[in-house]
Amino acid sequence: MAGVIIIALLLAGLTTSGFNDHLKFTGHVGENVTLALPLPSSMIDSISLKRQNSPKFVFYCRDGHKTHPGDQDPQFINRVISSCQLKNNTVLLTLLTATKNDSGVYTVRVTYGGHNSSWNVTLIITDAEHFRAVTTMGMEKIAVVIVVVVVVVVLGVVLGVVMRRRKDVISACKKLFTRVACCPEDPHQQGPSVY
Repeated sequence: MAGVIIIALLLAGLTTSGFNDHLKFTGHVGENVTLALPLPSSMIDSISLKRQNSPKFVFYCRDGHKTHPGDQDPQFINRVISSCQLKNNTVLLTLLTATKNDSGVYTVRVTYGGHNSSWNVTLIITDAEHFRAVTTMGMEKIAVVIVVVVVVVVLGVVLGVVMRRRKDVISACKKLFTRVACCPEDPHQQGPSVY
């Protein structure tokens, strides 16, 4: 399942001209959030992630070596996990125990073979209670739809039975009146007089 999500994120991040689409990642307060950062090359010299308008790194990796804690934004010290290893031109970066303060726009910068590339990603962290409320509200809507479908099906069945019965009653009445008018019960009795 995680592989499917990562592939979907990769496809969402690619354009014909490169990696300049704005990726969005979401998570909930207290959870670990993994960012799948697509890269323009499998041979990178360095990759960094910085919060916009911050001089310090959230994550920096050069030649397979990670950020020195002195260069890292204090908010993220001991909260970022990555092996600095590429897998399918992607670096996975996990932010531990996400907080609302982690929400924001970040800039990814990559150097590879003398080229530089950068793009923005947005991280949105919501309260777990908000997520549960939305989920519960969604479940309530599903329950209402199910009830409506059941009521419509039951009404359709009842209406079908009533209509069939009505046709049977009308048919029986027609037979009865036709029989009485054309074929009286008493063979000696004549049909209705015509004046």
